[in-house]
Amino acid sequence: MIIPYSESQKALLVEEVGQLSLELNRPVSSKDLLARWEAHPESRPALLQSPGQLLLKAARPLKGDNPVLSQVGIIGNLAFYADDDSPHWRERFRLHELRCRALRHVQWNIPTQALFLLSTNHENLALNALAGFLAEWGKDKDSEALPDDFATLWEVAVANVTHPFCGRCPVLVPRKAAARMILDEVERRHPFFEGGLNINRHLARMVWPQSPLFSEEGYWLAQIEHYCTSMWPDDTDDPMIAKAVWLCKVYGDVKR
Repeated sequence: MIIPYSESQKALLVEEVGQLSLELNRPVSSKDLLARWEAHPESRPALLQSPGQLLLKAARPLKGDNPVLSQVGIIGNLAFYADDDSPHWRERFRLHELRCRALRHVQWNIPTQALFLLSTNHENLALNALAGFLAEWGKDKDSEALPDDFATLWEVAVANVTHPFCGRCPVLVPRKAAARMILDEVERRHPFFEGGLNINRHLARMVWPQSPLFSEEGYWLAQIEHYCTSMWPDDTDDPMIAKAVWLCKVYGDVKR
């Protein structure tokens, strides 16, 4: 039975968000709410809407209704909510966003990737990436939000940096041009590619800005070219070098 989204259901949703945000000590997303309902299915409202739709309705109600939740911020495609918009929840969201970004950097491991490129024709790019990493994380390197593995990245960058960060933004193109390039590269490299291609996933990975040191939006075709080489290498390609190059390009272009 589908229960109407009544005021009582809104109240239960707000109560659940409030409890979950206290447990996690941060604002919550639809992903957090779904995980809670999977662990405690009895608490899930019998509604057709997704958790994201329910949270959005509570924060942005129809005309005449008062919002009962506050959208504190967005990370990627996930919005985060709390029962109020207080400085406390904004700070907790900032720390969570910082941790999410740091975890991505632990996965990328750009300082170590840059070491692959030293003594190659990409050395200037690598040195700029080391400097960019330090510029991005300098003020937050001791934050409680950072994972333990992050300290190793910092040490590698400090030990090997020799040049200042140049902060040069490359020429960026629109999404359509980036999508066309990825599709063309896949067709060229794997003309009999089967299984479908989730182009949106690759575009989400390549969209700029990829570092808060930049504000420009778009796609860098030279970076995408190396990304495609790392994902779908030819027999003559070195996918490890290609991966190191596209990751170091997170910190922009360098003069040759």
